[in-house]
Amino acid sequence: MFSVDVHFVTPLSDIDCKEEETITFFCEINKSDCNAVWKKDSQPLPPDTRFETMVQGKEHSLIIRDVMLDDEADYTIVIEDAESTAGLFVEEELVEIITPLQDVVLSDVPKDVVFTCTANKPALSHKWILNGKPLPDDKTKFFCTSDDNSYTLTIKGATEKDDGEYTVVIKGHKSTADLIVEIPPQIKLHKKYDDQIVLKARQTTIFEVPFSGWPTPMVSWRLNDEPLEMSKHIHEETISGLSCIHVKSAKRSHTGIYAVEIVNDLATVTAKIDLLVVDKPEPPENVKVGETNEDSVTIYWEPQADDGGKPVTGYIIEKRDMNRRTWAPAGETSELKFTIVELIEGQGYMFQVKAVNEIGVSEPTETEQPGKPISNNSM
Repeated sequence: MFSVDVHFVTPLSDIDCKEEETITFFCEINKSDCNAVWKKDSQPLPPDTRFETMVQGKEHSLIIRDVMLDDEADYTIVIEDAESTAGLFVEEELVEIITPLQDVVLSDVPKDVVFTCTANKPALSHKWILNGKPLPDDKTKFFCTSDDNSYTLTIKGATEKDDGEYTVVIKGHKSTADLIVEIPPQIKLHKKYDDQIVLKARQTTIFEVPFSGWPTPMVSWRLNDEPLEMSKHIHEETISGLSCIHVKSAKRSHTGIYAVEIVNDLATVTAKIDLLVVDKPEPPENVKVGETNEDSVTIYWEPQADDGGKPVTGYIIEKRDMNRRTWAPAGETSELKFTIVELIEGQGYMFQVKAVNEIGVSEPTETEQPGKPISNNSM
């Protein structure tokens, strides 16, 4: 009994197809139910659920489902000593972006932001670009994923620093969208500024006003509704999210309402700080000699121009014999006049008055002319 050599009645034929199609290599031999070995580029067929081999009598088939570019190769069937080879030629399907990226407007930070686009093909090579440069390699901040035909960038805890243009490039095809951060300005003023700030003269303080907003707000300060003038005593310093007014060696003239205005394209907000600089009073004015008697002189004066920010509680009166250089206490009063007693008749005296508040004692104001006790009977 002799054996029949295998030969191909219908050999394999080349196949042209497109990505994701299903193709079938078919051949027929002259014998039934023979075992066959399939190869791809001369190597055993790789394990892949998309590949299926079939035998029906003399007919042998290789089915490849969802064809990919990597499937392009020469396929060979070997049956005993016979073999047949054919090529699979895969035409790449053109990439198309179906749903482009969409702009995202962020008005509250920090907050997660997601950019997503879809293409007509899954698992494509792609990359993300920020403002024309490769996305920073920060895996705690930026997460790039793809699922089926979707390509997604997630920005964790996005802030105004992430504002910019984001682009995904998929096989040379681009989609671009903007992360637009629009935050109306806000001022976070400390509760201590709810009350008037009281500062003693020659002391130093700093007003600190934290603020937020994007685009970066403009900051301006006013004092008593006039632009705040900078000097060696007052200067402004504004850095990221904080505006400060430095008050050095404070003066009474620094008293008033300090108003800060924070402005961007979205809104304007203001806050006010009430500063009172307190000091000793200004000297009393127009100290003059009035009535005289044989052993007394009454003097009068007008209130000081500035009480120093604290009520004047009284006046100190001093006297000086015209023959002496030193001043001596003469008394105290809360009124705008005082009678100095126990004077020597006929002796000339100078008098001076000082105003007093809780901060201190003013400089003195002297009488322009001396006063001389004279009895009314001797006049």
